[in-house]
Amino acid sequence: MAKLKEKLMNTRLREVGGFAELKEFRLRDVEIEAQTKLKEQKEQLEESQWRFSDLEGKLTDQTVRGRIREVEKAQNIAELKQNIDNLEFQNQQQQLVKSLEENNQIVNAEDTIPSLRHQIRFYAFEIF
Repeated sequence: MAKLKEKLMNTRLREVGGFAELKEFRLRDVEIEAQTKLKEQKEQLEESQWRFSDLEGKLTDQTVRGRIREVEKAQNIAELKQNIDNLEFQNQQQQLVKSLEENNQIVNAEDTIPSLRHQIRFYAFEIF
C-alpha cells in the first residue's frame, strides 16, 4: 500500500506540475496575445498619425492655394476697376472734346453769318 500511496503522490505531483505548466503556457499565450495586440495598435497609431499628417499637409496646401486665389481675384477686381476708371475718364474727355468742337462750330457759324450777309449785300448791290 505504501507503494500505491507513493505512486498516487507521484501522480498527483505530476498532475500539479502539469497544471502549473499549463497555467504557465496560458500566461505566455495571454502575454504573447497582449504583445501582438499592442504591436498592432502601435502600427495603427503610426498609420493614423501618418494619415493625419498627410491630411493636415493637404489642408494647409488647400488653404494656401485658396488664399492665393483670393488675392488673385482681388487683384483682378482692382485691375478691372482701374480699367473702368480709365474708360470713364476717356469717355469724359471725348465728351468734352465733342462739346468743345460743337461750341467751336457754333462760334465759326456765328463768324461766317456776318461774312455771308456782307457777300449777299455785295452781290445784291452789283445786280441792282
